Amino acid sequence: MAKSRVAVIALSLSFAVLLAACGDSDTPSGNGSGSPAPTPDATVAWANAVCTATTDFEATVQSAGQAIGVEASNATTSPDSVQAQVKDSVKDVQDSAANLARTLSGIPGGVVPQTAQAQQQLLVAGQQAQQSADQLSAAGDQVAAAKTDEELASSVAALKTAATQAADGVAAYREAVRDVVVGSAEAVRYAFEAAPACQGLIASAPASASPTA
Repeated sequence: MAKSRVAVIALSLSFAVLLAACGDSDTPSGNGSGSPAPTPDATVAWANAVCTATTDFEATVQSAGQAIGVEASNATTSPDSVQAQVKDSVKDVQDSAANLARTLSGIPGGVVPQTAQAQQQLLVAGQQAQQSADQLSAAGDQVAAAKTDEELASSVAALKTAATQAADGVAAYREAVRDVVVGSAEAVRYAFEAAPACQGLIASAPASASPTA
């Protein structure tokens, strides 16, 4: 009987050691190289960055259009002043367009692959806005290169047209952003709705419930 009890005890100890080993193997190592689990907060931060870059781009295009309109209608402004004002306005648009492109092409945080799909759709939508900014930049170069009053007047008129087209491109992109939000997975819609910078941008998009963990 003693031998039997000893055998039972030994078997119990072996089973306990085995359980402990299994528990250790299931515990993730602090030094592991795996990526942290995606969180809704990361997705909200990504959506907020997209909306911030979008509204900044829209604001600079509107500001440039207003400034160009003033210069085009002011016959008393000197050519140097016109060219300087146009240069500053166009540069602001270029900078904000570049920032939007960087933001859209950056790696989205949070939910994957849902955010990756939304990002791709936003990149496609942003191409039209980027093309409008490029056309505005090219028209601005023509103003800067003008040597005569006639050339300046003609190039400013073309720039004014380009500014109007750029504003139309931004409006189309803004509407495309709303469409992407509405058509995306629930977690992505929630991220845009929760992001502070997106409140005015997607005001027309239907609300979504917070995704469950």
